[in-house]
Amino acid sequence: MLKTDGDSNGNEQALRFPLKRLLAGLGIALVTYLALLLAANSVELLEQLGQFPVLLLLPLFLLKVLTWLFRFLVWQHFLAAVGVRDRVAAFNSAVLYLAGLALSVSPGKSAEALKALDLRRWTGLPLNQGLPVIMAERVAETLAVLILAALALLSGAADLAPVPARHLLLLATAVLAIGLLFLHSPTAQRRVFVLVAAVPLLRRAQVWLEGFIAGSGELLQARNLLQVLAPALLATTGDAVVLLVILDGFGLPWSPQLTFQALLIVSLTPLIGALSGLPNGAGITELSVVTMLLVLVAPWHAAITPASATAIAINESFFHKWLRVLVGLLVAQVFRRRLFASALGAEHLRMPSTSTDGQVQVYDLES
Repeated sequence: MLKTDGDSNGNEQALRFPLKRLLAGLGIALVTYLALLLAANSVELLEQLGQFPVLLLLPLFLLKVLTWLFRFLVWQHFLAAVGVRDRVAAFNSAVLYLAGLALSVSPGKSAEALKALDLRRWTGLPLNQGLPVIMAERVAETLAVLILAALALLSGAADLAPVPARHLLLLATAVLAIGLLFLHSPTAQRRVFVLVAAVPLLRRAQVWLEGFIAGSGELLQARNLLQVLAPALLATTGDAVVLLVILDGFGLPWSPQLTFQALLIVSLTPLIGALSGLPNGAGITELSVVTMLLVLVAPWHAAITPASATAIAINESFFHKWLRVLVGLLVAQVFRRRLFASALGAEHLRMPSTSTDGQVQVYDLES
């Protein structure tokens, strides 16, 4: 946990905190990619990468910016839902969102909590109300991914999708459904809090947890999810268009079949990466893209070989994952004092709890 003492040293620690986490994630990612390169035919792979048209780089970058814009609209909607959008200048909100793009590379995406801390500092929004905003973003994105993946499977264009991929979609759908049902079931919540109250360590955090669950349930009501579904779907569809442009650069012309295959690939890989637990799904998502290209696309396109599939996966990975990390780090560096200058003192990491005698106490997240 972040330790600060409220003085200038605390300020410096607050400024360095995200960088340390992100560097740890980048280090793990680098080791993973080196292992992949050692396992691949590096000469043929480099030849494939060298053949990619440079003129496509700018359109790909602009497409990614468009997907970020759609996701920013989702972020803004949830800020409005918790009543703080008017208290955060649009520019500051955009800076926080863009800087947050880099936080996915931290181990377990733990650094994403910093977004909630900045919301707390700027608006006074309690941490257990700010964290649900971040969770709601992930839920909206997952919902869009599942819808588009189901559409791709129903189209018949992805009939060759491996059985484990279908099982993964079913598992993700079940987990999402159970989570949403729990957030909207007072009976289930009461039973959970009975268990929480029985454990001394958890009992200290009960009030905080109740606020977190209540805030999450409010954000994830059907009306909110329906209102953000369109931009979430457009963002994921934009990711598929990015992959289609990359495929075109490697000699695969557009077709309806290829479109649905691309939708399935960009829908499944984030789920696989999330399950891996690696920073930004390093290596795992690339292997998943290679596998699905060879299984889904290669039977219809002779241009897809192990080397070309790996080159496509590397390009897709850069634009889908690592470009956002670079942009996020750049924004975080340029606006570091706006984001992190105030020490993230202990008041940001404290939450109310209920003691055994019923009195409200404060639970320190650092402990």
